[in-house]
Amino acid sequence: MTDNKKQLEKYVDKFGLPSSEENESAVLSALLKDKTVFELMTEAGVGEQHFYSPTMKGLYLACCDLIASGKDIDILSVKASLNKNHSDENVVSTLMDLMVYEIPTFHVPSHIDGLVEYHQRREQALQSIKSFKESYNSKFTVTRNDDIMSSLESWNDIKNMDINVEWIIERHIPKGSITLVFGKGGIGKTWLLLDMARCIGSGISFLGFTTKKVPVVFIDFENPVAVLNTRTQKLGEADGVYFWRANNDKMKAPKLDSSSEWERYKCLPEGAVLIFDTLRASQSKDENASNEMSLIMGRLKELRDLGFTIILLHHTAKNSDNVAKGSTAIVDLADHILGLTRVKKKKDGETVAVDDDDNEEEAIYRFGVCQKTRYEPYHVYLFLNPDRGFELAPDPQEETLKNMHKVLTEHGTINKTSFIESCRCGLDVSVNKLRKLVDVGQGRYWDIENRPDEKNAKFVIPKSVF
Repeated sequence: MTDNKKQLEKYVDKFGLPSSEENESAVLSALLKDKTVFELMTEAGVGEQHFYSPTMKGLYLACCDLIASGKDIDILSVKASLNKNHSDENVVSTLMDLMVYEIPTFHVPSHIDGLVEYHQRREQALQSIKSFKESYNSKFTVTRNDDIMSSLESWNDIKNMDINVEWIIERHIPKGSITLVFGKGGIGKTWLLLDMARCIGSGISFLGFTTKKVPVVFIDFENPVAVLNTRTQKLGEADGVYFWRANNDKMKAPKLDSSSEWERYKCLPEGAVLIFDTLRASQSKDENASNEMSLIMGRLKELRDLGFTIILLHHTAKNSDNVAKGSTAIVDLADHILGLTRVKKKKDGETVAVDDDDNEEEAIYRFGVCQKTRYEPYHVYLFLNPDRGFELAPDPQEETLKNMHKVLTEHGTINKTSFIESCRCGLDVSVNKLRKLVDVGQGRYWDIENRPDEKNAKFVIPKSVF
């Protein structure tokens, strides 16, 4: 049984169905004092089903018995009818209370209308409960004839499926995914995503990587139209790219937390790429609240499952440029996370650490998988051309790898530990980074082999580099 079903039944058990004790008491009190009230009740179609309280229903039936017998309605006659036909022990004491209950005559019709209204509410509630139970049973009841196991897929069924990952942008944007692209404010995320949109919509390469030509809808909640105008002019012509802005004069872009308007996104071209700039501005929920972000990401997953490819622009956490902002639900429910970070710059021919005050034109940026992916972990390096947007930059690791190769050729074959230590002393690079670079350079600048006779030590063998 689902939680919703349990809660529904608990609520009915605890609070009952919709009813009004005030209306029931007022009408019966008036009837006990004036038999003509029965005519008003009959005209309104009121019967025993309009009384929810068993006690009130018993009193009504006693009055009906007297009227049917042509007798007057008075306290002694009602008591006698109750003793004869109705056993509810609460009825007699309630009768005495109603006899002293005073209600103006002109209020009686409105109380009769109240009986009708609450009866309708009960019928609606009962129908809702019935529909819910039927839906639940039809969805979850399994008959004995159902062979569940025959409908399941075996390990080998899954293993032998011939499935290849499709890419909207080769090695960067998987088709049919939710891709989160995060970076510091002002780092150039919109620049980068506008160029992506242009390349995807036009079917041209992005930074030298092939694209799949599909419609792109750039859903903008942040940028003034003047900014979009300037950047599109600098990036050049594009086909198949459409902007849905928050201040669109004909139809504003709906926020993802809107109760029903968000479903307008389902009406966009099948298989389109939807770019939300930004996740924060596309909805009004608390980014740090897991349940609220789960709702938003759940709606995006629904769009993904309909065949859309979702790209979300997002910001970094307060204290880290390498972590996406907000609840872990955002990261947990995304499929592919790409970070745009400044990592190095060139100064006097040397690669040095970046400072926030450095000239943007000299900076080198890393763009690629960060935190999580269900696909290929891949990254590139970029620099920002203020007149054209991002362009590919040399890998800043490459120079260090070449210098490590020089150290290795000076020593010849050497065990891995000694190789790392020699590089640390000669190149002023941290041990942790060198360990990573040893793996990066394997097969390109050197080979690594195990030598069991040397207590399982690993030896690094230099390769010829031309």
